[in-house]
Amino acid sequence: WAPRVKFPGYEYPEMAEEAHVMEGRAQSALCFSGGGLRSFIASVGYLAGLHRLGLLQEVGYTSGVSGGSWATTMYTYYNRGAPGYAADDGELLGDPPPPEGLTPAFLASIPPAAARSAATTGLLREMLAAALADAVMRGWPADLSSVWRDAVSRVFLEPFGIPPSRPFALNATDAARRSAGAYREADFAAPNPGAPFPVVSFSLLGPEGLVPFPTKHRAYTVLEATPLYVGTARARNVTYGGKGGGSLL
Repeated sequence: WAPRVKFPGYEYPEMAEEAHVMEGRAQSALCFSGGGLRSFIASVGYLAGLHRLGLLQEVGYTSGVSGGSWATTMYTYYNRGAPGYAADDGELLGDPPPPEGLTPAFLASIPPAAARSAATTGLLREMLAAALADAVMRGWPADLSSVWRDAVSRVFLEPFGIPPSRPFALNATDAARRSAGAYREADFAAPNPGAPFPVVSFSLLGPEGLVPFPTKHRAYTVLEATPLYVGTARARNVTYGGKGGGSLL
């Protein structure tokens, strides 16, 4: 994990000595791929297996995209120990059942505090509910990007004590102080003690004024979101093109 090799002269903010973020953390990382709901439940299984083997404390970073990032974000920020939520990582992740144990009866018995319960709540149902709410608030047709965002929040984050109203921060006390009174400490979601440093990757499609974008040859820009910063280690010029014509550098 050496950013100076790929980007000479650059140091990730969390690795700076004065940040005191990575002190005592393992210099290793786990990367979780995307794939929506299937990736989410697979990632929960990986986390559960590593927890069962006592290996999660050997992980300094987690990185994920799409469904993989839903799992790592839930694991990092769930409201550990609060009434109605998992008391610890063991209760959140549980023990992976054998394949023959995945029966309808078993799925119906998963407690709501367990991460696996998110896979049984119905993402499509929540998408339809979010589309209806968006249509009522903003008119039809619904904004599909908002619908997807709200449905993912309702299924994979909010049931575990991570509401959309709480911005992420590395240290809630420090973030509240820096906000100069705009936020209280309780307004932030901070990583659980001992959790790996999370990195969530996402793509920027382009300026809103160029929507819709062509389905082929899109100029994706990959960015990273962490509790400490959002951005990319390497700046570059990108020319975005709209499906209806026009471009922007």
